[in-house]
Amino acid sequence: MSEPPKHNDPFVVSTGVDGETGRSLLPPTTPEALGRLVADIPPDEELSQALQDWCEGKTVRDPFRAPSTDVKCPTDLADAGWGVIFAEDTPAGVRRALRPLLELRSDQAKENYFELTYEAQDTFRSFMSRVGFKPGTQPSPNKLPYYLLLVGDPEKMPFGFQRELDVQFAVGRLHFDAEDPEKPDVVFQAYRAYADAVVAAEEGKRRRRKTIFFSVENPGDEATGRVAGELVEELAGALQKSRREWSPEVIGGKDATKEQLRRLFQGDNRRPSFLFTSSHGLRFRNGKEEQARAQGALVCRDWDSSGAAPQRDHYFSAADVPEDADLTGLITFHFACYSAGTPQFDEFGELSGIRGEIAPHPFVARLPQKLLEKGALAVIGHIDRTWTSSFTWREEGGHVQVYNDILKQLMDGLPVGWAMEAMGAYHGSLAASLNEMRAMLPFHKPEDYAIYADLWRETNDARNFVVLGDPAVRLNLD
Repeated sequence: MSEPPKHNDPFVVSTGVDGETGRSLLPPTTPEALGRLVADIPPDEELSQALQDWCEGKTVRDPFRAPSTDVKCPTDLADAGWGVIFAEDTPAGVRRALRPLLELRSDQAKENYFELTYEAQDTFRSFMSRVGFKPGTQPSPNKLPYYLLLVGDPEKMPFGFQRELDVQFAVGRLHFDAEDPEKPDVVFQAYRAYADAVVAAEEGKRRRRKTIFFSVENPGDEATGRVAGELVEELAGALQKSRREWSPEVIGGKDATKEQLRRLFQGDNRRPSFLFTSSHGLRFRNGKEEQARAQGALVCRDWDSSGAAPQRDHYFSAADVPEDADLTGLITFHFACYSAGTPQFDEFGELSGIRGEIAPHPFVARLPQKLLEKGALAVIGHIDRTWTSSFTWREEGGHVQVYNDILKQLMDGLPVGWAMEAMGAYHGSLAASLNEMRAMLPFHKPEDYAIYADLWRETNDARNFVVLGDPAVRLNLD
């Protein structure tokens, strides 16, 4: 296990690798310097030059922008309610394709089943006003159900709407891209495959308890070293004690290869019921052909982190999922940058001095789309970059309680949306502390900026974990 970071460590690191240069996505910097940046205090000359060098001479700097229950039985949809929110121009073919899932949920939720529409001009507050629900109050299934499935492109139904809704509700998103716009039937087939897989998982045979941690640690790479030691090792060890019947297995070191990951998706004997992966996630420049295809792809142990860009043989993308894969009943959690999707604008741009456009439009990553099409029940992933600070805590080292709570609830057969409440509560606590500290910024002492940087990173990191797929799905276990 790598040495736990101290609060006064000289550098803060993030995960993620540039797909063209092989560099990490941010230059190393100190917690105090990060705190000054996110507080919109100009950097000193040395840091300013480092940022300019890293950002290839760009010096644009926008001000900091903030991102614009009462459920008795979480497994009883008649009590909690279930609803689907379609983007305004959702094709009729998508609605028809999802009919098996909608009929199943309608039977389960009874009068607390809803079909709603997100209109083009909607914001979170206008949508809530239109459905007659006051933000900040307890979910009321007869007005707006606890479990909500969003169906639509994040360009038309923004990630921000999903995250605001997720504060009070259990929310998931389902969207499949049309690689060839002239073949919409392929997209309809993906939606139908997912709907059929959820029905099959709930009504079919129960699966054995099996969980695998696929833990990538690239040679000489501090970020993946920390994740492997301080998150995965700690988490797997905790679950060995509390959920021993799951026999958590860690695939790490030299075994965490692309081929090994491919094998996990092929063949029923090897495939787990729950898969947790930790790795770098690839990012490509705005407009690059590879961006839509492979942004958020999982960089495996095959890459030696020597400074050269990862090649096609080094990372696992949607194209690497076996065509004959049957992933029915699987839930995955990907701790990697962009593993769920990419926003249009860099949400951590304050740290590099640039809050620029990183994609032509926001989009859902292709790898989770492919996994869901092949039968996975849900994929938990991340929008934008992930941070080691989400599981480290001062000199105490690994701080995995939030992840531990999520995984234990999933392993106990609770719905994925309910399990993610642990992350939501964590985000809410951080946001409250951040808001208090931001209000007192004019009175801060220099040493306070390191604490402010911690809070800012951790808050934005926690809010960016999202569920792709129906939030009411759960592991159907022996």
